Amino acid sequence: MNSHAYQCAYIGSEVGVGIYSIHHRVTEWPKPFQFNPDRWLKGSGTQEVDGRAYMPFSIGARSCIGKPLALAQVMLTMARLFWEFDMRRVDRDDSEAKDAEYVVADHVTAGGQGPMLSFRRGFNPRQRLCDGALIVDLGPFPT
Repeated sequence: MNSHAYQCAYIGSEVGVGIYSIHHRVTEWPKPFQFNPDRWLKGSGTQEVDGRAYMPFSIGARSCIGKPLALAQVMLTMARLFWEFDMRRVDRDDSEAKDAEYVVADHVTAGGQGPMLSFRRGFNPRQRLCDGALIVDLGPFPT
């Protein structure tokens, strides 16, 4: 038996693993409770992480069927936000500062405090070009 295997269930038992626990393992994630977006950059001097150490949609036969749609939606939403808004981190005094840790509630949903961002509609020359574009109805799309 290797150092990571334990006898703790009867044969035929259903066993579940909390994804929250996996995502906060110190052996895989140095300082797992610290907000550190650089850990996702390749070649940034961070350690290689086992692919099973981060699985927000689960893995295997019971993984989330909506993963491709969810990822596409997040990418489109983020692209639109970056296109439309100037974002800045809101400065807070240390007395209000809280860790960027999320609290798991009811084992299904999560909520958290921070990081707090300020959104301001920015000047976007590309948007100005789009706003002034001439829109012409060409009729139905040929089949």
